[in-house]
Amino acid sequence: MPYGNGASGWPACSLEIWRARVPWRRPWNGNHAIELFRAAGDRHREAMARNSLGVALRGGGRVEEAIEAHGTALEIYREFEDWYRVGTALQNLALVQEEAHRPVEARAHLLQAADAYTRGNALTEAAQARAWAEMLG
Repeated sequence: MPYGNGASGWPACSLEIWRARVPWRRPWNGNHAIELFRAAGDRHREAMARNSLGVALRGGGRVEEAIEAHGTALEIYREFEDWYRVGTALQNLALVQEEAHRPVEARAHLLQAADAYTRGNALTEAAQARAWAEMLG
């Protein structure tokens, strides 16, 4: 799927996203970026925004919302067979689960991440995910 709008290579909605971030226009909201990418029909970048939102929610201690954001990003990445980002989303889910004191779930996500990274030929990341999973039990 092409992400650019001509020679610039920037997504068609980049200007709108920038405008949405300008403080005097409207406060930055991760959901707004998701809405813009969805409106532009750019599911892949929607997934990227959802994954980033999940990281922010995890940082704010909003575990269940973070799991939902990463889970939705994961589904979209799988649609695109973007195995590297599937691995990243699964690893992010593992972080959330570990911080929520759910080591069994975290380990399962890490093993799935390792498999996804392997499919994406990211062997270093796959080895790191497996090593982390082993540390969890």
